[in-house]
Amino acid sequence: MNDRPSADEHRRRMERGVGAVCEYLQAQFPSHVVEALDRGSRNSDRRVRTFRVRKDSEEYLLRVGDEVLDLDAEATSNLLQEFGVAGMLRGAGSGTAVLVTTDGTKREPI
Repeated sequence: MNDRPSADEHRRRMERGVGAVCEYLQAQFPSHVVEALDRGSRNSDRRVRTFRVRKDSEEYLLRVGDEVLDLDAEATSNLLQEFGVAGMLRGAGSGTAVLVTTDGTKREPI
């Protein structure tokens, strides 16, 4: 018996993970526009999804590893809270993205 999820189940889990990240960001930045960018947008690595949070001239970029998005939605949200991602984004400034993996966070030049 194969314990690996089907391609459809994996896709659904990833979609729920993207939704959890968007909900977290919208709650942390309520007056901002939150976007999950297409895989090709500012991504050189296909195992990372980029999210943009913007309002007027403010823009924050968050890159989330697929291993985080593949967690259940609650675990994804909890991890973002545990790592203090919103505060890191606010402190990153322009020209810097925050990368989140299951191992932690780091700032990266764009």
